[in-house]
Amino acid sequence: MKFLLAILMLTLFSVSSFALEAIFDDPHPTNGLDVHALALLSYGAQNNTFNLKRYFLRSDYGETFDGVYVQVFAAVDGYKDTHWPASNYTMTMPTMNLWDGGVLAAFDLPVPAKYFVSFRAGAIYRANWETLLWIPAIRNSNDVAEWEETGYYDSPVQYIQDFFQAAGIRTGFSGSGLYGGDWEIGYSQGDFRHNIPMAVRAFWTNSAFELRAVSQMNYQDPTTFEPTNWMAMGQLSAIAHLDFHPFIVSGLASITGWLDGRAHLQLEESVRYAWLTLAFREIACTWAPALWEGSLYWSFGGAKKDRPTNAAPSIFSSDHAVSIGMDASTDGITNRLYLGTLIDF
Repeated sequence: MKFLLAILMLTLFSVSSFALEAIFDDPHPTNGLDVHALALLSYGAQNNTFNLKRYFLRSDYGETFDGVYVQVFAAVDGYKDTHWPASNYTMTMPTMNLWDGGVLAAFDLPVPAKYFVSFRAGAIYRANWETLLWIPAIRNSNDVAEWEETGYYDSPVQYIQDFFQAAGIRTGFSGSGLYGGDWEIGYSQGDFRHNIPMAVRAFWTNSAFELRAVSQMNYQDPTTFEPTNWMAMGQLSAIAHLDFHPFIVSGLASITGWLDGRAHLQLEESVRYAWLTLAFREIACTWAPALWEGSLYWSFGGAKKDRPTNAAPSIFSSDHAVSIGMDASTDGITNRLYLGTLIDF
């Protein structure tokens, strides 16, 4: 009975909520107000529970004044965990936070490029959230302890922990026409006690291929500034799409390394026919067994975007998407099966 109720609730949720969602990077609206959202409501068969793992909602307003593009924006996130017996909480564990917000200005240069600067609440460039599957292979949390407290507590340990956010600045250059594609290179730095998180990111993308690199660094002791006590991460990822009408075949490869010797390799493959997508993921890392994962989902209102976060403009960026699907994974120790709905536009 609970399984049937899960299907009904997920379907109703997808119908009622597809107009609300969030994207993390700066979409640069040119016609006034723009709204984006990203949310995953799942039913985990392995523990017989519902989770709203995260719900992001973002609004932007952009306009050009005397040749200078100005954008103001705000993004909030929240979750509701409905079943975590090890914790003493009320009926649900709700939260709502300011995830990002600020102002961005972009200036035309004498060459085919722009210079941009942004002062914001969530400044630090993130690791790649891009995925061909139904669930991104990343734990969206600033604190390992939060993994046990939010809807991410049952996520595979092979997923990468997202870098913590801090208020600060982003600045860099962007342009188009470089070998037929769009590009951007930027630097970000935040202020969080003595951790001082910072990151650089660069990407190049065209209609069928994207290459992205990001490096993150922070000092390890938040109470005392120690210039020699720091940690860094580097990530290189690529995604390609091939059109074999009526099928679209896609592949993703991402390799990540940390200064302490940890390493992470992620491969994904997908085939899409009309609004139906079948995708697979393989993860090998130095801290856990290999993970094998598969997703099957049906999208409506547009094809699921291949970039739900802060990379280049989405290859299918004109599509709005809501999908209903399933995701199964195993590492030989723990088996997981999720059913639910994903909002991504």
